[in-house]
Amino acid sequence: MDDASFDTRKAAILKALADAAPDRSVKGFVDALCLPVIEFLTGTEDFVTTSSCSGRVALWQDGAGGDAEEAGEADAGADRKKSKGGGWLYVSHDLPNEQGLKTVLATPDDET
Repeated sequence: MDDASFDTRKAAILKALADAAPDRSVKGFVDALCLPVIEFLTGTEDFVTTSSCSGRVALWQDGAGGDAEEAGEADAGADRKKSKGGGWLYVSHDLPNEQGLKTVLATPDDET
C-alpha cells in the first residue's frame, strides 16, 4: 500500500473510531481497556488499528435474548445485540460478577 492509500485508509479508520455509531463488533464499540493502546498506535505516523479486544466473557442463548444489564455489567446492557435466533445473556470485558451471572442463568427463557 502506498503512503497516500495508507493515509486515506487511516483517516477513514480514525473517523469511524471517533463516530458515536456502533461498530460491527458484538459489543458495538471499542473496549475501554484498549483505548490507551489504540490511541498510542493511531497516534503514530506509520500505524493504525481498527480494534483491539481486552478479553471477553460472554454467554449466548439460542432462541432468546437475555438482559446482560441485569447481570451487573455496565458495558453490556444497552450494547447487547440479538441475532440469528438468539441473544447475548451476558457480555463483559471485566471480571464476571458472580451474583449477576447467577441471576442471568436462573432467568427462565420466557422472561428474557
